Order: sequence, then structure tokens, then C-alpha cells
Amino acid sequence: MLIRLGYLLGETRYIDAAEATLRSAHAAIERYPHGHGTLLMALEEYTSPPWILVLRGESDELDVWRSEVDKLYDPHRTIVAVPSDAKNLPAALASKKALGGAVAYVCRGMTCSPPVPTLAQLVRELRAK
Repeated sequence: MLIRLGYLLGETRYIDAAEATLRSAHAAIERYPHGHGTLLMALEEYTSPPWILVLRGESDELDVWRSEVDKLYDPHRTIVAVPSDAKNLPAALASKKALGGAVAYVCRGMTCSPPVPTLAQLVRELRAK
């Protein structure tokens, strides 16, 4: 979870902490992988950054978008819905603005797409991944 939090907030200190944990547990993971399932999942996310989908807009619109995106199951994707009137957001989330209506930002690691302006376009893009 530190890795996802680091990417979501744009805070490399969380990613660095996750890396330090993985390095310190390396020998134990290698010797007893069956006993370190959570660390193995963290290692997977460290080596292949997760998809993070940031939805911005009015709450009622976000509910519709989230409902449609949830139909496209992807265990490696985190969805974060942030109402357009949310205050005091971390800079990485505040930079992803609602643009007159609901929009989505599709992120992989620290790199995010330009805003996706329609639900139909978002669904097409997610199906293509």
C-alpha cells in the first residue's frame, strides 16, 4: 500500500520506504515465499507500477463513472473518486481538476494521462489496456 500511496500523492518517500522494506526482507522472501504473500504483492507493484484512476467531478457523476468502471474488473487498478469541491488536497491530487464535468486521469506510476472527458472514452481506453 505504501507504493500506491506514494504514486497517488506524488510522494517518493513512501516508495522509498517500500523499497527499503523489500530490500531488508529480500532473504526471507526468497527463502520462504509462501510466508510473505503481502511482500510479494508489494514487490510486484514495485517492479510494475499499478494503474491508478483518479476521477474528478460532482459526486453524483462520480458515482455513475465509478459504477461503470467497476464493471471492468482489474485487480491492479485503484480507483480514487475526488469530488470537485474537495478542499486541502495534496498537490498531486489538486492538480487533477474537474473541467466543467466529470473527468478521469489514468495514471501509471507517476505518469498520468491528460483528462479523459467522457465516460465512453474512458471505458474504451480501459478496455484497450
